[in-house]
Amino acid sequence: MSSSSYDSNPFLRANIFSRFFHSWVTPLLKKSHKNGVLHLNDLYDLPAHLQSTELTDKLERNWFDEVKRYPNNPSLIRVTLRTVGWKPFAYGILAFLNGLLQIIQPLIVTVLMSFFEPCSSMPSWQAWLLALATIVAALSSSLINNEALTTLVLDCNQIGAVGAQYLADALRTNTTLTTLSLGNNDIGDIGVQHLAHALQNNTTLTTISLEHNQIGAVGAQYLADALRTNTTLTTIELRENAIGVVGTQYLANALQNNTTLTTLKLRSNKIGDVGAQRLMNALRNNRVTIILSLIYFIYPSALFNTDAHHISSRR
Repeated sequence: MSSSSYDSNPFLRANIFSRFFHSWVTPLLKKSHKNGVLHLNDLYDLPAHLQSTELTDKLERNWFDEVKRYPNNPSLIRVTLRTVGWKPFAYGILAFLNGLLQIIQPLIVTVLMSFFEPCSSMPSWQAWLLALATIVAALSSSLINNEALTTLVLDCNQIGAVGAQYLADALRTNTTLTTLSLGNNDIGDIGVQHLAHALQNNTTLTTISLEHNQIGAVGAQYLADALRTNTTLTTIELRENAIGVVGTQYLANALQNNTTLTTLKLRSNKIGDVGAQRLMNALRNNRVTIILSLIYFIYPSALFNTDAHHISSRR
């Protein structure tokens, strides 16, 4: 094997598509097909950070350091985290969730099949709900295992709060999705609660669309709580909900400290001039652009000329 692990292992130079389709091993397969056999020197070197000798030495150093820091209560978990990082633990959680979904899916299908039996007493709405649950569970499982999906559009699919919960579970561990559109799905405040909790830990999603989802002030509060800790979201679409003045206040309070959100769309949310004023006060030290749907003869245009960069009014 060659002396340089980095130079000899194409996986480290492969892009996301090559890693997803495993095309980085194509040269090795071609050599095997041509020669009929592979020798030890043909195989790629392990990267240095994955070689057992280096990991063992690092684990030993971290353990001695742990004993010095906490002589009465050393923790192997802390040592392992410092040695290999959080990824193995995240993969373990992903594997558990994937296994759980694989158990749930056939159970749902089994119950659904009873709908097609003669003299079935199951109402059609329940069958549709089970079918939707099967689809959402399969979609969540795909999101967990997927390494390349960046945009997911599920507008107008009657996902509801239960479906939103499944998606939220996937978002907690997914590290590739950047855009999620869930417009017109009757998610409501409960569904937003699940999504908001996931957004507190998600570090890749930049755009989420939740327009026309019957989200009220309570849902806005959940989103505001997420905005206090989320550092990646740049755009939130909340048109045609029922956030109102109270919900606007929750969002305004969160935006005082959030430094990453750049666009917040609040058209048709009955925030009134009071809500708009609260948003304007909150955004004096914030770069977010609020897009409102306003009628000029109801809401004085002078109110929105104070800071044109922050608030954009539309007829």
